Parts: sequence; C-alpha cells; structure tokens
Amino acid sequence: MEGERITMATSWNDSGTFSGRFVPRLFLLLAVVLFISNLGALVDKVLHPDIEYFDEEHLFVGFATGIMTLVLFGGLAFYARSLEKILAKYKKTKSARQESDDKYRRLFESSREILYLSHPHQGGFWI
Repeated sequence: MEGERITMATSWNDSGTFSGRFVPRLFLLLAVVLFISNLGALVDKVLHPDIEYFDEEHLFVGFATGIMTLVLFGGLAFYARSLEKILAKYKKTKSARQESDDKYRRLFESSREILYLSHPHQGGFWI
C-alpha cells in the first residue's frame, strides 16, 4: 500500500477546474433534455400526422417538460458529484488509516522491549 495513490475520475478536480468527464456528462444531460422535450411532439408526429410538429401546445409542453427534466437531472448530477467526493474522501482516509496501522505494526513487531498491557477489569498480560 505504501506509495500507492488512489485516483478517481471526477467532473471537477480539487482546484475547481474541468476534468475529462464534465463535458461528456454535460452533452448527455443536454441530449436527454432535448429528447424528453420533444417526445410529445414526436409521438404526435407518428400517431397524429395532421397536427403540426411546431404546434403551440407542443412548444409549451415541451418547454415545461424540458425545464423539469433539466432541474431533476441537474440535481441528480450534483448529488452524484457529492457522493463521488465523499467516496474519494473515504478512500483517502481508509488508505491513510491502513498506512498508519502498518507503520505501528512494524514498529511494534520490531521492538525489543518487553511490554505489559493492563486492563482495570481483566488484569494484564506480558507481550
């Protein structure tokens, strides 16, 4: 574990700049919003060809649906980002704890002194 770094591809790096996964996620979000916004008009185009694609109702409903989709998926993206940060922090803490455990285990095992551990209720024992 010594010298091993835990890396994780995230949308923002620690300095607050873009990294490799932000742009694809943004394009995916916009593609989903555009598709959901036009879904009602696309269904009407197939099932009711006499209704215009750019009908006033299609525009209003598509706009409202697109805004709601953007808000919901945007919130989901921010939540996922916060989970990524928590996971990265957990992995970093776990790695630091493991390194500390290894360090003190090596120190204890290489020690030539005699140790006596005691407990107020269970007595003690020699190590």
